[in-house]
Amino acid sequence: MAKKVLCLGDSITYGFPYGPQASWVALAGVRLPCKMINAGENGDTVPMMAARLPECLSRYEPHFVIVLGGTNDAYISEEQDRVLGSLLAIIRTSKARGALPVVGLPTPSLDPLIENHLEKLRASYRRIAAEEGCPLLDFHTPMLADGKPVAEYFVDDVHPTREGYEVMATTAEEFLQRSLEEGWRKWS
Repeated sequence: MAKKVLCLGDSITYGFPYGPQASWVALAGVRLPCKMINAGENGDTVPMMAARLPECLSRYEPHFVIVLGGTNDAYISEEQDRVLGSLLAIIRTSKARGALPVVGLPTPSLDPLIENHLEKLRASYRRIAAEEGCPLLDFHTPMLADGKPVAEYFVDDVHPTREGYEVMATTAEEFLQRSLEEGWRKWS
């Protein structure tokens, strides 16, 4: 049976502005020996993702949950404690249901204010992933050149272009291929 990967996120997981068929989830799914499930919702914050996770887990029964969020939280200046508490809830709920949570580091933003919030979230995400024993999927670094976001990867301040989604897909594909080859046996 093919492994199922639930990709929980916001519009950057959904594939805005092109739609789910152009998302990093769909692009990676074509090349991977697992079933990629796009659970991206435009406008979602991490607390909103945490609220809808139980239904997604029941519906799809995934082996892995990649959570990629924080951009909308940064945009609305959501309290960091609320975002991090919701991330912990996603991690713990996934584990309790037998799915391995994978923490995605949010892509960069061309907007300095949003990026400032995101950088703080990324640092906390790294810490939480280490404390909870979760793999970390870095979507941030591949979208940079010389430490700055590659403007050609963005259609606006935060949403990827088709080329940006391809970079994300390649990142996810390499991560998942390596992880599947190494074997997450305890989660099988």
